[in-house]
Amino acid sequence: MSILYQNEHSGCFNYDRSEKPQIEVKRVAKGDTGILSLKENEIVFVTEGRIRFVSNDLSSCEGLKGQMLFLPAGRNYSFGALADSAITIFRFYESIRLCDNFDLENLNEEKAAASSYQPRTASPRILNINILLWHYLDGLNDLIEEGMRCRSFFQIKIKELLLLLHSFYTKKELQDFFSPILSDDMAFSEYVRLHWKDFHTVTELANSMHMTHKQFYNRFIPIFGTRPQRWMNEGRARIIHNEITSTRKQFKLIAAENGFASDTHFTRFCKKELGKTPTEVRYGKTYARDNVK
Repeated sequence: MSILYQNEHSGCFNYDRSEKPQIEVKRVAKGDTGILSLKENEIVFVTEGRIRFVSNDLSSCEGLKGQMLFLPAGRNYSFGALADSAITIFRFYESIRLCDNFDLENLNEEKAAASSYQPRTASPRILNINILLWHYLDGLNDLIEEGMRCRSFFQIKIKELLLLLHSFYTKKELQDFFSPILSDDMAFSEYVRLHWKDFHTVTELANSMHMTHKQFYNRFIPIFGTRPQRWMNEGRARIIHNEITSTRKQFKLIAAENGFASDTHFTRFCKKELGKTPTEVRYGKTYARDNVK
């Protein structure tokens, strides 16, 4: 069945023409590879095939048909299709709320109270797709493949997805799934993860939150476990390393996209954080991974 009055639909201001719509269905052929640079949290459902994801800290996981993966914002991932695959991607441009009365801060409070809970790494987390989510995805994917790209529709379906997660998965399962972003100060930590790449310095990031450097520092350390500038440098180094080794972009473009005013500053940063010049990183045999955690 095709959408009626297609011109009215595509001419609406709510029609999503962006390259990264809030919900997207993609087919990936076996052997295809690519880079995901996430400015927002994503949930990826593997509805066909098998895909390997490698995070910019070099941890990896495989998503199989029937699984969903949570990919936290502020990180880069390379992916490779190990079979002809299909995925449905949900992008979260705002803080995640499982329902109007239960957000991730509630989940984190219950996590902290559970003595059996063990902290998880920042690598992608995986859950199996239950039968109700399969029914939900089947209908949604059919509509999107017929051309449905309405932003209002996407927002409704994302709210429905989160309600299904809240209603039909245990809190322990959800704690594990969302563990890379759970903290005692969710509003602060999520803002940092979603927006840090927009700023060149810690002071700029702190100012955007109307905080002094000291206030920002005191809230940052307990959550991220390191100094803000070191965390930002390591994150930028991971992004740059992925772009140098996994794309054929010119170094000048990579430098500009990551906020470097000159080639000299870019090269100096690479030598300090990656242990090599950009040329050595791209064409050399080894990579000083000890400098990038």
